Amino acid sequence: MRGLEAAVRSLLVLGALAISACSAKKEDKPPYLAICGSAGASCGAGMLRGSNGTPSETIGGVGGGAGGQPTGTPSKAVSASGKVDLYRDEQFSAKAGFAEPVTITADGPLGNRVSTLYLGNGVFTLDVKESTENWFSAKAEGGQDVVTTLWAFNTQASKTTNIVLARDSAIDFIFSFGQSPIPRSATAAHVLINVVDANDLPLAGVAVSAPADSFVAYASGLTWVSTIAQTTGLGRAFVGNLAAPATGFRDVTLTLSGTLVRVLPVRLAGGAVSIVTVRP
Repeated sequence: MRGLEAAVRSLLVLGALAISACSAKKEDKPPYLAICGSAGASCGAGMLRGSNGTPSETIGGVGGGAGGQPTGTPSKAVSASGKVDLYRDEQFSAKAGFAEPVTITADGPLGNRVSTLYLGNGVFTLDVKESTENWFSAKAEGGQDVVTTLWAFNTQASKTTNIVLARDSAIDFIFSFGQSPIPRSATAAHVLINVVDANDLPLAGVAVSAPADSFVAYASGLTWVSTIAQTTGLGRAFVGNLAAPATGFRDVTLTLSGTLVRVLPVRLAGGAVSIVTVRP
C-alpha cells in the first residue's frame, strides 16, 4: 500500500512540472497585438502604441477618409504667406491692393483643404502642402464685382504668394467681343492664361486648343479678339464656359501649340476663373 501511494505521489509531481514548463513557453501578447489574432506582426506593424496602451490608427490606414480627414501619407508642410490684390482693368495687367476680407484655401499636407481668412491688410499665412503645383482659391467675402479666383503656386520653390483677384465685369467684357453673341454661363469655369518667355516677357504666337463648346479669345490692344488664332504681343489668352462642378474642383488639360508647346493642367471650379502663367 505504501508503495502504491509513493508511485501516485511521484506521478503528481511529474505532471505539475510538465504543466509549469509548458506555461513558461507561452508568449504573452501585449494588449495592442492581442486583437490581431493569428495575423501577428503583419497586423501589429500597422499600429502605434497610444499613450494609454491601446492601438492608434495610422494615417493612410483605417483612419483615412474624406470630408477633410487625412486621406494618405502626410506630405511635407510649408508655411506660405502672401497678400491679395485685384486686377483693375479688362486686360488683367494693372493691379492694386484689395482691402476686403478674403477666404483663402489650399491643398493641405494631410490631403485635405486648409483655409484662412485674409482681413484685407498685411499678409495671410497658411500651412500648406509643399508641391510644384498647389492650387489656392480666393473668395472675396461680400466684395462687389469680384469673382472667386484660383491660382496655382509652386510652394516647393517659393513660400511667398501673391493672389490677384479677377473682376466679374472684366470677364463679361471679354465675352462681349465674341464673333457672335455668346452668353457667359454663371455655373461654368473660365481660364486666363499668361504666356511668357524665359525672360518673363509676353510671348506671341501661342494657340490654345479647348473644347468646341467653349469660348476662346486673345488679348489685342485694349480689347479681346475671338477671330484670331494665337496670342499677340500681349501673350494673353482666355478660355470661357468650361464645364465645372457646382462644388469641389475638376482637373482638365488644355493644349498649347505654336511658339510654345505644352499640355497645360488646370483646376476648375464652377463660377470661378483660374489664372495661370506658362513659361518655357
